[in-house]
Amino acid sequence: VYIVEFKAGRTDLYYVIRVAGDETSAVDNNTNNNNGSNENEITLAIGTHVIVDADRGNDLGRIASLPFSINIILETLRNIIHTQAQNNRNNPGGGNDEHESSSPLQQPSKGGQSAREPHIKHVARVASQQEVFALQAKLMDEEKALTAAQYRARYKKLPMEVVNAEFQWDRNKLTYYYYTIGGQRVDFRDLVRELFKLYKTRIWMFDVSS
Repeated sequence: VYIVEFKAGRTDLYYVIRVAGDETSAVDNNTNNNNGSNENEITLAIGTHVIVDADRGNDLGRIASLPFSINIILETLRNIIHTQAQNNRNNPGGGNDEHESSSPLQQPSKGGQSAREPHIKHVARVASQQEVFALQAKLMDEEKALTAAQYRARYKKLPMEVVNAEFQWDRNKLTYYYYTIGGQRVDFRDLVRELFKLYKTRIWMFDVSS
């Protein structure tokens, strides 16, 4: 299991078991050789760019840790749940396909509630050189998206500062990172609707005030 890092310091847990050519894929965890070790296990170097399973699609991140033990996994999961609980208090309620206001680790569920149980996702494969080069174009689009949100938030005089924007690799989601000004509650529903109309993708607002 690895920690994979994305833009704005966002991290999550991912597993990888087998490599086929340049691609990684999951296999049965019980597949062992005669010596009792898993012949399918591989090690990815820190800094390796990988394509991973994401919210209704794929994302591109960077390996940020060496493989680690179950005890570290459990401690990381506890920290993730704690972070989710804090963000849920700042952003009550669920989302829909147009916009969502929650942590990127949350999955909306029925009744307007958000599941708080993170799960370890899958590293689909190592990213190609072409995909890594394409990150620059993604960064440029994110800068434009950030400017668009900042302008609209200030025009609407919302008590918030939008500080970062992040497209999911497949462009199925656009996450905005913001902090509140003076601890005020922010009603950004109109802002999110405008951004959804502009980018035609799901919009997530992630509070980094704490």
